[in-house]
This record gives sequence, structure tokens and C-alpha cells, in this order.
Amino acid sequence: ITMKTVSFPNSLKTIGSYAFRLCDKLEYIVIPKTVKSMGMGVFEGCSYLETAIIYGGVKESPEQAFGGCSKLKTVAIGTGVEVIGKSSFATCTSLENIIFSNTVKVIENSAFYWSGSIKELFLPISIEYIGQWAFEDCGLEAIYYPGTDDKLPDIAGDDAKKTPDNM
Repeated sequence: ITMKTVSFPNSLKTIGSYAFRLCDKLEYIVIPKTVKSMGMGVFEGCSYLETAIIYGGVKESPEQAFGGCSKLKTVAIGTGVEVIGKSSFATCTSLENIIFSNTVKVIENSAFYWSGSIKELFLPISIEYIGQWAFEDCGLEAIYYPGTDDKLPDIAGDDAKKTPDNM
């Protein structure tokens, strides 16, 4: 498939599992607010995808949604999204920028596992749970959290645990 971008109609409510899996020319994707659910692996292995914007119609970025998108650099997660599913962005080895809305509450196990280009992470104040290995092997140098240290979730793995106070 040679498409570089997809324009979804405002009437679209669901994008099924693996719908765009392995679309090797897709570079840019915007999930509109009208989409209420996405299936597992929906954009998995889109090797040229560079930017993904998820508006808050969906409550969850599903398991392996963008897994293996090796050129994905920027992800923006809009207001309304509450859960980043298991391995949702795993092995996105070029991922540098993650923009979380203040509605994200849960980042599941291995959500960003082996996404080795993330240097800084800005967690939203809304975060309640970060799963095991969520940011394992990401190359993190700094994690920022606007809440108090005693509320900072325990991030699994050997990644640096830094707040502005201990940098």
C-alpha cells in the first residue's frame, strides 16, 4: 500500500484490529475525536510512520497499537485518552517526543518498552499507575512529574528516576 496519510471521516467510530498493520508508506496519522475504539495492533509495523496524533475520542490506546513503528518520532495523546495499553508503543526505536494530556491515568506494562530515543519524559499530574517495564530500555535521562515526590509512581526497570529536585 502506497498511502502516506489517511483522512478519516467524522462518521468513523471504530478502527478494527490490524486495520493498517504493515502499511509501509504511511507517514502521518490523526485519529479524530469521533473514533471511540481501536483494535489491537491497528498501526503495528508501519515502518515509515513518523507522527501519530490521538484525539480523545478513544479512552485507550490498545495493546500493540503502534508497536514496531521504527521511525515514529512524535506521539500526541489528546484529552480523553485515559489508558496507554500494553506494548502500545513498544519497539518504536526513533520515538523522541511523547505529549500526554492530563487525562492519562494508566500506562500499562511495556507500553514504551525499547523505544530507545526518549531522553526526557513529562508525566501528567493525572497519572495513577505505571506498569512494569513501561519505559524499560528507553534511554531516559530525566523524568518530570508536576506532583509531589511521594506520589511519583514507581517506574520499573533500571531507567533513571529523576525529578527536577534531584537532577
